Amino acid sequence: ERLRELFAPTDVDFGAWYLPIVRRGAFMLTNNHPRLDAIVQIARIVATRLGADPALVAYDWTQAIPDGLLASGVSWPIYPGVGAHLDLAGAFSWRLVGGEVIGLERFVEASLAVYYGQDPAVVDIRHLDADPRFLAVLGDRRTSVNASATTSTEAR
Repeated sequence: ERLRELFAPTDVDFGAWYLPIVRRGAFMLTNNHPRLDAIVQIARIVATRLGADPALVAYDWTQAIPDGLLASGVSWPIYPGVGAHLDLAGAFSWRLVGGEVIGLERFVEASLAVYYGQDPAVVDIRHLDADPRFLAVLGDRRTSVNASATTSTEAR
């Protein structure tokens, strides 16, 4: 729905872009990097409207333009539960900066190592106190959770 809203004020037909892309599976490699064919598809629609040569518009540009992120960039998986809901294959495989692919156990171990390496005394989370999304979810419970955490800490 959010994508459809983004297309609404434009002259680009959302269905003509979305349907060919989504039929091939998840089209986003990261939160801000779509698969190359998603970019090519929107370029086809725009080029056609501008009167481009139909043979050039129809050409499979994904064969000629490499996608550096797809080849070696960081990528996160489509989690199996999300994939099942979308009728897509899911996995617990992450690709790291150097192109190495790791599974769930290694991902959790590496994540926890980062967290353990943080000094709680220098972690600033004050910005979370003013975020209305947290307040909407936590409401008054946030105060009682913080109070009980303080009490248990003081008891130690």
